[in-house]
Amino acid sequence: MISFTIYTKPDCPNCEKTKDYFDRKGILYGTVDVTEVREAMVFITEELGYSQAPVIVNGSDPEDHWSGLRLDKLVQANINHLKALAAMSFEDENGDFDYEVHHLATQSREIAASHEPAAIA
Repeated sequence: MISFTIYTKPDCPNCEKTKDYFDRKGILYGTVDVTEVREAMVFITEELGYSQAPVIVNGSDPEDHWSGLRLDKLVQANINHLKALAAMSFEDENGDFDYEVHHLATQSREIAASHEPAAIA
């Protein structure tokens, strides 16, 4: 599953908006307050080259990172999150069925799972 690290600072409205968006979409993330963790401040400023919070780093792709409130990047993160959910398969409590997500409608934000056994390939 895709997860992100959000590097924040106190009293940062764009940090809160980013976290709120991820919360509404069910996207997994952790936060690091750069005013409390010196190594984090060094990482985002010297290694990544950012000077504005929040800084968001995709834990699944360390080359995917950005700074500030970037709606385009947030929407892309949500699309990637939904694709990852669609790729997941599930078993019932007996391990008898392989439930596959077969419907994904991003406009209506629907995700449904089939309750039929998955075809054996």
